[in-house]
Amino acid sequence: MNYDRTDTASDFALMLPDGDEWAKAWGSLARDMVNRKVTDDKDIAEDPESGERWQYMGTYYSRSHGGWIHDFRHRRHPTYRERIICQIDAYYTP
Repeated sequence: MNYDRTDTASDFALMLPDGDEWAKAWGSLARDMVNRKVTDDKDIAEDPESGERWQYMGTYYSRSHGGWIHDFRHRRHPTYRERIICQIDAYYTP
């Protein structure tokens, strides 16, 4: 199982940490261009000053995109020193 979706009518879901989708989404985040200058642990991208790291915010269906998207947030990315949102296409549909 990859998602927790108690309300199947909703356009929102949460990935389960032990599912295949979890590993694929975090791997895609690590390879994303936003992390190209991060040297260690690109899937975490810990900011040395604040300790902030990437956080998974949820998965939602985007009508404009035409598919499910994983939403990640970093409150202080070590490269940009500001809040960054990164959206990753879902591999599996919730």
